Amino acid sequence: MKKLILTFVSLLFAACIFAQNVKPYVFDLNSIPSSNEQKTISFNKVTRTFTVNGDAEEWKGLGIWPYGGVNISEYNIVRIKYKVPGDYGFHLVLEYEDDEISWTDKTFYCPSYLTEMVIPLKSGQKKINGIHFAASWNIDSMKFTVESVTFERVANPVKTNIHASNEAPVIDTAQSGTFDDKLTAWDFVQTLGPGYQYQSFCFNEISLDFGMDIYHPWGEPKATKEFFDFVKAKGFTTLRLPFNPGNHFVDDKHTIDPRFIKELKQVADWAIEDGMNVILCGFFWPRQLEEDYNPDRVRYEGIVVNEKYQKQGEEFLRDVWKQIATAFNNSYDERLIFETLNECGDDLHPEHNHKPQEDCPVCKKDFDIINRYNQVTLDTIRATGGNNAKRFVMVEAYGGAVETLCSKSFKLPKDKAKNKLIPTFHSYLMGAVEDDMKMFYSSGVKKAVSKTFELLDKSYFSKHIPVCISEMGTFRATPVLEKINFVNDFMAEANKKGRSCATVHHFDPGAGQKLMGFRYYNRKTMEWEQSEYLDTYIYAAQGKKFPLSEDFIKKNEAKVQSIVGKNLLKAPVQIKDFDNSASIKPDLLIRSVPAKYKLEINVEKLAADSILQLGFADWEEKWHDFVKEKNVTVKGGIIKDGWCIAVKDDVVTVTVDEALAAELEGAKGIFINGQNVIIKSVKVVE
Repeated sequence: MKKLILTFVSLLFAACIFAQNVKPYVFDLNSIPSSNEQKTISFNKVTRTFTVNGDAEEWKGLGIWPYGGVNISEYNIVRIKYKVPGDYGFHLVLEYEDDEISWTDKTFYCPSYLTEMVIPLKSGQKKINGIHFAASWNIDSMKFTVESVTFERVANPVKTNIHASNEAPVIDTAQSGTFDDKLTAWDFVQTLGPGYQYQSFCFNEISLDFGMDIYHPWGEPKATKEFFDFVKAKGFTTLRLPFNPGNHFVDDKHTIDPRFIKELKQVADWAIEDGMNVILCGFFWPRQLEEDYNPDRVRYEGIVVNEKYQKQGEEFLRDVWKQIATAFNNSYDERLIFETLNECGDDLHPEHNHKPQEDCPVCKKDFDIINRYNQVTLDTIRATGGNNAKRFVMVEAYGGAVETLCSKSFKLPKDKAKNKLIPTFHSYLMGAVEDDMKMFYSSGVKKAVSKTFELLDKSYFSKHIPVCISEMGTFRATPVLEKINFVNDFMAEANKKGRSCATVHHFDPGAGQKLMGFRYYNRKTMEWEQSEYLDTYIYAAQGKKFPLSEDFIKKNEAKVQSIVGKNLLKAPVQIKDFDNSASIKPDLLIRSVPAKYKLEINVEKLAADSILQLGFADWEEKWHDFVKEKNVTVKGGIIKDGWCIAVKDDVVTVTVDEALAAELEGAKGIFINGQNVIIKSVKVVE
């Protein structure tokens, strides 16, 4: 044993001597060009400072390409010394001779709060053809200085830990605090007013580790008190702060980087100083399940609602919420609210993820697990004592949907505190994906609004239980008057007598999207966009109506051309069997057709048994066959087996009455299936 130890020490000593004898290779920074072709980044050779100035979506990089490349066979690290005067770091890209090296294996982020990074070179590589310096994601302007870049050989080639910190755990040390003990959840929810969602603490990238530089990937400037003063001055009275420490864990015990919690507390404190309420919401997307996730590159964890993950998930929730609850206690009165989860689903059960089915055995177990997760979270919060023993807690169901919140399988957790729980869900009836950006406020959406509140009446309001819609909103690209009409109706439902319902408007900054997603402000000028829409929401949340000028209404009224007689298909579709189909976008039918009409389908039979099946998925994504709907008549074919049409003629017509027309406007999709038939055209006829 002693011989083995002596041998190991000798080898280690020899490695250190060898490392010291390898002379570092120093990159000649003077060889960097003065700017790139796009003129979006420049380099000052005297000060060695890079200056970035360009649109967020433009390429802002500058490189060195030494003649013949650099032989790195004797080196095992690259060391970069730098300074960043602002809040954002930059990217260092190593261009290996092997062009098969992936982007994530050659790109590294240098955080703003460090001055040196050590990065191990990829083993087995013999040459680097060049290096790139590139600005942070979604940043228009910034500066950084690179003092030196060297290739070296060291005895222990370990990457700089950008999460290393000597910060102590964040603990709220106040021994006591004020709290309105008499206030019930029902009365409290009615005081929340219009809500604003601040998204920056939800960054959950798994391709690169950005350390504590959490703002720029969202295209956001670093948080300032002035920004939250700006939000408060607009009229928002509640701030929702979803947080995701997914890549801010410093160890495998779910210890959150104290700096992350300090940043979260600072933003919460600014809002509370402005007289706002603050909702702290757990946001635990399980991106560690994705194929691109590499724990050697980024430490990450999120929640999965599945029995294979349940034990780990409960431990995760206990560890995370204990730290959050300990950091926010007696110093905060009832204006600070906790929210347990954020759209957590079963990513191991993709068939029904976020859309669970009551008759599915896996989904039944998943409902039990989400109920258990909420109970574990609530118990953890209450166990920290002080004001947390009686703090208002919002509780979300499976996937954050109203249908699951109102499901018989969902149960609110048992609570030692009385009247302090607030059920919550998310609602994006005017669309939540890019294809929905141009949505109209259709009769189908109106029906969905009514159904939403009917469900809430039955499950909660009738039992004197309040509800918070902790995410709602519309895309900035959606026609503004359509949004205004929608939000007026939606908030009128929320404010009806016998209901206690608050809302929070989502403000995803939409970095990288030309249409700006859900962002309604200009981050450069700090001015609000589409102010009339925001004022409408803010007024409506207070039970008032914002006055619009006649000029504004006339200017923004959406004009829709009739599609009567026009072909709804881009090209003929051949359907041999039920594995393929033709589709029609429901938004084509909004206000472009009469209140009732016929669908005229021109077909070519390919066999004697040609069949058509017309169907649509409703707002809940449930399938409906046309021929099973009320008042539907068919010509040119015969209804077969109660769900399809046996084609007889070259033209098949299907009637659509006013009720069905409203359903089709709000459908998730309209489809024509069948077998042995070519669909030449589909037209609307009066």
